[in-house]
Amino acid sequence: MLLTMFLAIGLGWFRAVADRNRARKDAWEAKSQLRMLDQYIKPLLESPKQREQNRGRGFLSGMNLDGCDLRGISLTTGAGAFQSVSLQGAKLQNATISCGVSSFQQVSFDRADLTNAKLTATGSSFQLATFVGAKLVGTQLIGGNGAVFQANSFRGADLTNASFVCSGSSAFQIADIDSAVLVGTDLSSIDPENLRKAYFVDPPTYSLQTQFPAGFDPQFAGWILQELPAD
Repeated sequence: MLLTMFLAIGLGWFRAVADRNRARKDAWEAKSQLRMLDQYIKPLLESPKQREQNRGRGFLSGMNLDGCDLRGISLTTGAGAFQSVSLQGAKLQNATISCGVSSFQQVSFDRADLTNAKLTATGSSFQLATFVGAKLVGTQLIGGNGAVFQANSFRGADLTNASFVCSGSSAFQIADIDSAVLVGTDLSSIDPENLRKAYFVDPPTYSLQTQFPAGFDPQFAGWILQELPAD
């Protein structure tokens, strides 16, 4: 009886310590995130001089911004921005980010929420970017002409009513669209041959509202047409 009581007290104490340590860790991570925003992002937004200094540099490249709350943010940076940045689980709803060439390379947006966001970059941008499990509902991904969106992963991503803007035969090469939701998505600017070669194990889903480039047949490519709800 006494042994059981002591064990219960001991387990309760260990749980309390674990909960306290977890709370301290969460508080530290929250403070670190605020420091990150204060040090790197707010100056860009608030200071014209700082904004000019950051043009042409690899803005935020190589940084870990997992879980950051950047909802509604508006950024304009120079070339090489957001390279190898981790934004996993970040909140980017309604964000507008415009960068120069070679931006968003090897960036990770896995499980991030980019609902109604607008990401713009030019030549050689979005290469090796990942959007695994991301929410891209109504998102605009603008890459321009050239080798953009190469080797991207949209595995399990929700791209309902999203749109891609790109051109050229090297755009959207070797894309992973496994189990992606492409309902109402505008894919019309993608080279049809590259769209045909996009790979998957579990087919992506599309709808009658999905826009395709001329010459691309989603049914022939093995995609699944979204079932209409029963009347």
